[in-house]
Amino acid sequence: MTPPERESCQARPAEDFGGGEGCACQWSGIAGLCCEVIEEAPVLISLFRGAGEVFYVNRALAAWVGQPKSRIVGRSFLPMLPEEDRRRVEEKLVGLSPSAPEFVIEHRARRADGQTRWQRWTNRAGFDASGRLMYVIGIGNDVTDLKQAQEALRQSEERFRLIVEHSGDMFYVHTPDHVLTYVSPQCREFLGYEPAETRRRWMEFVTDHPANRVAYEITCRAIETGQPQPPYEVQLKRADGSTMWAEVHESPVVRDGRTVAIVGALRDITERKRLEEERRLLEAQWVHQARLESLGTLAGGLAHEINNPLNGMLNYAELIRAAAPQGSDLAGYAAEIQREGERVARVVRSLLSFAREEPGRPEPVLPAELVGNVLALVRSVLLEEHIRCEVEVPDTLPPLRCSPQEIQQVLMHLLNNARDALNARFPGRHEQKRLRIAGVSFEENGEAWVRLSVEDWGEGIPPDVRQRMFEPFYTTRPRARYSGLGLSVSLGIVRRHRGRLCCESPEGGPTRFDVELPVAGPSVDRSRP
Repeated sequence: MTPPERESCQARPAEDFGGGEGCACQWSGIAGLCCEVIEEAPVLISLFRGAGEVFYVNRALAAWVGQPKSRIVGRSFLPMLPEEDRRRVEEKLVGLSPSAPEFVIEHRARRADGQTRWQRWTNRAGFDASGRLMYVIGIGNDVTDLKQAQEALRQSEERFRLIVEHSGDMFYVHTPDHVLTYVSPQCREFLGYEPAETRRRWMEFVTDHPANRVAYEITCRAIETGQPQPPYEVQLKRADGSTMWAEVHESPVVRDGRTVAIVGALRDITERKRLEEERRLLEAQWVHQARLESLGTLAGGLAHEINNPLNGMLNYAELIRAAAPQGSDLAGYAAEIQREGERVARVVRSLLSFAREEPGRPEPVLPAELVGNVLALVRSVLLEEHIRCEVEVPDTLPPLRCSPQEIQQVLMHLLNNARDALNARFPGRHEQKRLRIAGVSFEENGEAWVRLSVEDWGEGIPPDVRQRMFEPFYTTRPRARYSGLGLSVSLGIVRRHRGRLCCESPEGGPTRFDVELPVAGPSVDRSRP
């Protein structure tokens, strides 16, 4: 049966339906009703032949084209299509066969008013018994608004993709169970992972830094309340084992009163944290310098208060010894007073030298003198703590061109560390409670060097502590008493003298710090007046 046309619908013989005259009348009524439905349907309906020649359009399609049916029927619709779209439709028509009688296609078409709009057609072909194409019936819709919305969505997604993929931040989405479902490509630079490798719980990318516990609590609070939380900082570990700091801004996605996801952005603040750490170090150094200045002022006052009566005491002792008979007990007592007075004078001079406000320009000084000045300040403490001190610094070592105050500060810190280690291992007396100070000279690349070593048999330094002990503010001791700056400041002083500060602490053996300094001292620009 040829598809119905309202203008040429014919009643089929009743015999085709196995009935008589009543059946024929029934079919005639049904066919007429079908023609009316097709004609008045709000969708676009057309019938055409294989070359595109139209022989029926319904009222909706004629209105869409903007032409009466007489101007459409009998003509091909293909010229209404842009060339690119026409070729695609022709390819589909050529491909129709009894085994593949349908195709769906979207294409543009020009209306009579010159507008070009999008249509979507579902087409089905009819064939005769020999397989020859008889007609194609198409049912279509204007999808211009849908295509424009899709294009707007595509452009919006493209803009979003450009923003996300070319931003300096890393974006992410994770579930309420903290499993990452999306991470932007910046994760390659931030973490060293491909996006596909990040589909796991975000806590696997954080270190054990205490700040990360706070980060986890803030995220949990956002999930529980459905409310955005203040930004926070987190320390992350990269694929290569290094760490980085990030500032996190995130917000919960809430549906039906329940948090279904967390979306966020990470900004790399590693450099900012480094600068903040440097600023804290500088502030601590300023405080340390202020303390040294106060100590210098105090030492100067003490020198005046002690030296005046001390000089009088030494002078009177000299007078007594001169007046007393030679070899008498009185002469001996006077000589002992003089010896002890001179020892007090040396202690005062060492204190003044150590606490001097300005390190001064480099000057030649014997290594034995440097060690002796420091021991003059700590010898009584070592005796009180039952620490035996062995000194092997020959007077024959070449003089070092250095800032005496700074090198003495380094030696003082190393001796105090050795004292702490020995007292921690041996709270009372013990035969192994001893430290050793040694000095040797050597040559390196044709240049004379001196090595001063401070060695103790205390509790030792674990490998993990040795890796970080020169970091500013790092300490394993109570922060109320220790700033964690001693070794970092000492390292800086030694490096300013073109030297090296090394440490060895084998398990079961003594801990030794070596201060290695070139005899020639710092470079010329550091030693200018």
